[in-house]
Amino acid sequence: MRSSFLIILIAFCAACGNRNQQANDDTASTTDMAATDTVNSHGNWYKHYTGTIAGQAVAADIHKYNERITGTYYYQSQGKPIPIYFSTDTSKPGIYLVDETPEQPDAKSTAKWEVRIVSNTLSGKWKDDMGNDVYDILLKEAPSAYPLAAMHYADTIPYKQGMKEPAATMTNNLLLPGKDINKENANFISGIVSKFMGCDSLHKGKLDECMKAQSAEYATYYRKTVGELDDTMRNASFNNYFTGTDMYVAYNENDWIGFYMMSSEYTGGAHGNYGSSYINADMQSNKVWKLEDVVRVDSVRLQREIEKAARKRASMSDGEEIKSKYFVDRIMPNGNFLLTHKGITFNYTPYEIASYAEGEVLLFVPYASIKDLLTPAFKQRMKMQ
Repeated sequence: MRSSFLIILIAFCAACGNRNQQANDDTASTTDMAATDTVNSHGNWYKHYTGTIAGQAVAADIHKYNERITGTYYYQSQGKPIPIYFSTDTSKPGIYLVDETPEQPDAKSTAKWEVRIVSNTLSGKWKDDMGNDVYDILLKEAPSAYPLAAMHYADTIPYKQGMKEPAATMTNNLLLPGKDINKENANFISGIVSKFMGCDSLHKGKLDECMKAQSAEYATYYRKTVGELDDTMRNASFNNYFTGTDMYVAYNENDWIGFYMMSSEYTGGAHGNYGSSYINADMQSNKVWKLEDVVRVDSVRLQREIEKAARKRASMSDGEEIKSKYFVDRIMPNGNFLLTHKGITFNYTPYEIASYAEGEVLLFVPYASIKDLLTPAFKQRMKMQ
C-alpha cells in the first residue's frame, strides 16, 4: 500500500488581522503563538516580511515546505525580485545561511545572509560576495499582506510492495487562503490553485481528492514504465522517479499577489526537467492580469528593453548579437512575467533562450523605460497617474 500523507498547517502574519475588521487582542495573541510554533516545530509556513537591509527598505516573501526554506526579496526602490535560498549552519544552532541568486550567471560568488527567525522577526547580517561589506538585516512580518496557508502533500510509490527502491515520489507544496481573507478573495485564490493543479474540473474542486487521484494515475504510469524495462535495468537508481509542484509568492503588497508556480520531474537520464510561471493576481478586482492588460501592442519596443536587460545579465556590449550568448536571435516578450510596483520581470524557462545549466533567465524591465507603452487601466491600478 502506498504511504501517503497530507499535512495542512496554517501560518499567519503575526499582525495580520481581518482585512474587514480589526482583530481583537485575543486573536492577535493566538496568531503570534502560531507564528512562533510554525518556526520551532518545523511546520510549513509562508510569511511576508518588510523592513530594512543596510538601512534600505525591503520586502521579502519566505516559505517553508517540509524542511526546505526559500523565498524572494526586493528593495522597495527597485521592485526587482532576488531569489534567496536558506540552509542551516550546523556550527551555529538557530542560524540560517542564505544565498542570493546572482544576476550574472557567471558570477563566482554571491551575497550572503546570516540570520535568525524568531517569532515574527527575521534578523541578522548581510554580507557582500567578497565578505568585505557587512550590513544589518531587520525584517518583521507585515500586517498589510494577504495571509496564506502552506500545505505539503507527499506520496511515495514503490515499484513493488515491500521494496524501498526503485520508487517514485510525488510532492505538492501549495498555498491556500488564510482564515482572515474574505470569501470573494478566498474563492479567487482557491480557483488559481485548482487550475494550476488541474483540479478545476476534476473532483469538483476538492483538492485532496484530486491530488490522491493524480497520485494513483502517476503510480499506474510509473509501474508500467519501469515494468517494461529489462530485468537488469529495473533496479537502477535512475528509476527513482520524481514529480512535484511548488507554489510561492514573489510579491504581496498593494492588494496584489504575484504567485510563482513551479513544476519539476525526473524520469531517468542525466537530469530532471523543470519550469515555472507567474500569475499576477489583483485582489481588488479578483482578476489575473495578462500582458495585453499591461502594455499596448508594440513588441519591437518591448523586445528592445528585454534584450537590454539580457545584455546586462550576460555582460554583453550594446552592439553584440544576442545569439552570441543565448540560443535565439531575438528575445521576445512572453506571457510568463511578474508585476511589481516598479517593473516587469520576464521569466524564460530552461532551454527557452539559454542552456539548462543557466537555469531560468529573469529579465527585469522597469516601468520608467516603457511608461508610454503601459495601458491606462494598468497605470491607474498602479497609481502612476
